[in-house]
Amino acid sequence: MAALQLADLSQTSWAMRRPHYVERNPLLGPHPSRRRLCAMVGGAILGHVAISVALPHPLRASWQTLGIILEAGAVSGNAYLGVGFALP
Repeated sequence: MAALQLADLSQTSWAMRRPHYVERNPLLGPHPSRRRLCAMVGGAILGHVAISVALPHPLRASWQTLGIILEAGAVSGNAYLGVGFALP
């Protein structure tokens, strides 16, 4: 899950260098700063881990699966649109 979130971070960093791209995540806004982007992704990773640890085993697997599906959808959708990867 964290690897997908970091891939999404890398794609957003790539897109931020191109003014015609607009971020689709409403929590980040259309043109987030690097600081905001890194803080949000870091918080999302930590939050996902914390929730995973707190959930009982049967729910934990569902939570992890949902997160992977959503994040994989975002990363693959970005790739489909031609978004590359870059360090933040």
